[in-house]
Amino acid sequence: MHDAPEPLRFYVPSLEPGEEWWDVILHFHSSPPASAETSVNPPISSRFELTDNIWIEQLDATVAKQISEACGARNFDVAIIPQQGHTLAFVRKSRLPGYFSDTGGLEELAAVLAMSRLIRPTTMGIRNAARVAIVNGKVKRILAYQPRGALVDAFRSKQNDQDWLGFSDAQRLKLLSRGSRRRN
Repeated sequence: MHDAPEPLRFYVPSLEPGEEWWDVILHFHSSPPASAETSVNPPISSRFELTDNIWIEQLDATVAKQISEACGARNFDVAIIPQQGHTLAFVRKSRLPGYFSDTGGLEELAAVLAMSRLIRPTTMGIRNAARVAIVNGKVKRILAYQPRGALVDAFRSKQNDQDWLGFSDAQRLKLLSRGSRRRN
């Protein structure tokens, strides 16, 4: 006789005052090249609102590093040395996680990321995606998304030197994001 499998458990963490949950997809790139285009369309550094609960910003370097470490590959007794700096992040104010497999708003963020590639192809993929608990600007918990499939990473033509979204790109993405939300 077989025992019945245990039911899935619902994970509900305790909240601290001021705690928020964010879905985050990070982008990393070497320093932007010094060129005329960099001065015309520099990478986004301050928060840019795309919708009521989705924005683009450059996260605090410590927060970006913690998310990257949670999402990254682990080695045995060999340090991983970051090769690139954090350029920007797509962020979505989220809700508390339910089942561990509940990816919440990461699918919505991935869709916004896909739309951004229509405007400016970048190497931003979903390898560095996570749900993050933030309390007063500091990371409390990170639930790394476990991406699967062929399109975890993105590639772009070497002819395109700009591997970041600038302010004008973000403005176009905002129009595209709001237009796609109205149709749904």
